Amino acid sequence: MATRREFATALERELAALGVTLKAGSAAIMVHQKIDDVASQMGMRPQSALKYFTVEGMRELAQNTARGLKEHEAVEAARPDSVITIDEAGLLVPVFALAARVGLLNGDRDVAADLWEVVAATGLALRSS
Repeated sequence: MATRREFATALERELAALGVTLKAGSAAIMVHQKIDDVASQMGMRPQSALKYFTVEGMRELAQNTARGLKEHEAVEAARPDSVITIDEAGLLVPVFALAARVGLLNGDRDVAADLWEVVAATGLALRSS
């Protein structure tokens, strides 16, 4: 059975092979979190969960991580730069509030609740600007 350090080294190696570089210690943190998650889900100690991990499994974790990072980068690259003024952002608050009210009147409490969260967050963001 491999140790956490060996798993972290294998993960770093697999990520490097896929062209993904991490800050020092990031692979160890990822492995630690994954082991803790499995231990929590299975109701056991993390040390016992180690037997469910393999060095080969780190390849799959690396591939999933690389895919997720590339998808995130693609979304960020496709997002247009949109800068709006505080005045323009302030116009959004009543629009969201009205949409939340319409959602409530139509009996869609989930939409209303989501939009009120947006109103509150927008208001807080504008206040801190």
